[in-house]
Amino acid sequence: MLGLWSVGWLIVCLFAFADGLARHREYRRIKSQLARHGYNVRILQPLARSRCQRDAALQAARESGYFRQACAYYRALGYRWYHILPDRVLRNPLIFLSPDFLRASFLPGKRCRR
Repeated sequence: MLGLWSVGWLIVCLFAFADGLARHREYRRIKSQLARHGYNVRILQPLARSRCQRDAALQAARESGYFRQACAYYRALGYRWYHILPDRVLRNPLIFLSPDFLRASFLPGKRCRR
């Protein structure tokens, strides 16, 4: 029983690690886009889906000098500090099992089927 419990937590740790790697990759991508094109809401718009993506975008904006504009943009969309779960999860809690959700979460910048 303890082995099953340990395997479950190991899986959770692996998902958290994969999510962290994906957010770091996304941060680097957004930072380079902001450096190349300057501030543009079209860069930040696809990242409004989840708190992790918004945090990665805000960190990239902070380091690029566009933090105030990015904060104002996400605030205008209605997001606050307590909006933690992704929008799609709030609409359908079982979306965690969807391959499209997993692909969008762990392969940022890649297009999903839709």
